Amino acid sequence: MVVDLQAYLAEAAVEDVVDVRLVDTRAGGRPGAGSVTEFSGLANRSAVVSVVATATAGPGYVQLLSCGAAAGATSNLNVDAAGQTRAGLAVVRFDAAGKACVFNESATHLVVDLQAYLPEAAVEDVADTRLVDTRTR
Repeated sequence: MVVDLQAYLAEAAVEDVVDVRLVDTRAGGRPGAGSVTEFSGLANRSAVVSVVATATAGPGYVQLLSCGAAAGATSNLNVDAAGQTRAGLAVVRFDAAGKACVFNESATHLVVDLQAYLPEAAVEDVADTRLVDTRTR
């Protein structure tokens, strides 16, 4: 195991919360390829969430996005093969109704946990943009 420290955050930079499970599809059927799952948080706020894809059916990606937005321009998590479990952290913006969505390209179970909210001044939200992609097509 390797653990690397990346940074310390100023105390006011994060509004820590008791962790809350926002999505867990493991109790029901695994969302099929191209599924969108909606979840709720505080309206007009950005949050740090952990996102897990498990029991994957094949290669694909998971993307947190605004509900109704087209998926595919970026990803928050990638899986390479069937049967994998992958986890990561992401920042998600909840809309005025307190909603956000997670898209899975291939069939996979999803777990999304709220880790913290970010103060309004802590985040300058921008449209997700892929900066580097070294894959050959």
